[in-house]
Amino acid sequence: MTLRRLFAFIGLVLVIILVGLWYFQGQPRQVSPLVATPSPPARAEGELNVVTAEGIVVPARWARLSFTVSGRLEVWEASEGQTVSAGTVLARLTSPQFVRNVEQAEAALAVTRAQLERARAGARPEEIAAAEAALRAAQAQLDVARAQEAQAQAALDAARARLREAERGPTEEERRIALARLKQAQAGLKQAQAAYDLVAYRADVAALPQSRALEEATLAVEIARAEYERTIRGATAEQLDQLRAAVRQAEAGLAQAQAGVEAAQANVAQAEARLEQLRRGPTPEELAVLEAQVRQAEVALAQAQELEAFTRLVAPFEGTLVHQIVRAGETVVPNQPVALFGDLAHLQVETNDLSELDVVNVQEGQPAEITFDALPDVRVPGRVLAVRQVAEEQRGETTYTVVVGLDTVPEGVRWGMTAVVDIFVGTP
Repeated sequence: MTLRRLFAFIGLVLVIILVGLWYFQGQPRQVSPLVATPSPPARAEGELNVVTAEGIVVPARWARLSFTVSGRLEVWEASEGQTVSAGTVLARLTSPQFVRNVEQAEAALAVTRAQLERARAGARPEEIAAAEAALRAAQAQLDVARAQEAQAQAALDAARARLREAERGPTEEERRIALARLKQAQAGLKQAQAAYDLVAYRADVAALPQSRALEEATLAVEIARAEYERTIRGATAEQLDQLRAAVRQAEAGLAQAQAGVEAAQANVAQAEARLEQLRRGPTPEELAVLEAQVRQAEVALAQAQELEAFTRLVAPFEGTLVHQIVRAGETVVPNQPVALFGDLAHLQVETNDLSELDVVNVQEGQPAEITFDALPDVRVPGRVLAVRQVAEEQRGETTYTVVVGLDTVPEGVRWGMTAVVDIFVGTP
């Protein structure tokens, strides 16, 4: 029993005593014999016994709503005091990245579905014609690459031959040939000199053919002598280095040409496989792979949509948006309360001062009567819905919470009002 009710009871007793004194003072006194007053009978089983406790009016269902992702609160779709159905969007976060993820997932799903449908439909005639043309082009490139490889091989063979000749030095036959060419040039020079001597006296000798023939013969001798000396001497170290460098360059050219042949062969093989695939159509295994890719894209889209849905705050059940804790434009973090939401159509009272001595007599289903501090003339019948099994500490005392449902919700009763509950523990 609360102090307020205790004081009211004491005041009523004092009033009754004062009225009684006033009445008896006005009556003549009579002397009566002493009579023993019998003890009051014990309370019969089944008679009413009341346990009284204070409590708070709360909705049968209520929640502090929050987002599971961070962002800026863009707009409130519902206003405070508005009653909405379950699933109604109450607020939205600004989330361009989540929207882009959904769009990308939708595009990827569309591509995989198109690939699957195209594979199921088979190749069109124009696709087969294009594949045949691609194969012919690849084969032509292979022919060109092989010709380049043959040229590179010939250049390498020639460079290696020149190097071998230079490293081997001149043969006896090459020496005789060089000497013979030198002697032949010298003989020609003698003949040209003799012919020139016959006309040397003339003033116009420089314009005569004998003069030109002498110059050519002299030059031929010099060339033959230089060739003879080179043949006798052999290649120099510098010349050998140059020839070896030429061989290395030719080898690199051949390797490059061979790589070109391999690449062209790979292109031909790929074009042949593509044409064969188009002609025979997809295999069951290939269709299974494409179908798996479609399912994978569907899962990715669903995940992106779920993440995007986290940017919307929805009503978990039918109820009223009681309080907007965060204003539009403010930034929120995951699990930060942004709204208070409750089912105001179904209110109940939760006690907060029921002692352990009283709770032992309280059971679910027992009738109750509820009064409200704000509405003293209103008395509402109810029934015990639940008895909490764990105690709480209230102002240093051990208390238990009892949930009492209201048969009707009077007008004016609101969430958070204080109430007094009388539980009739002696009734079924």
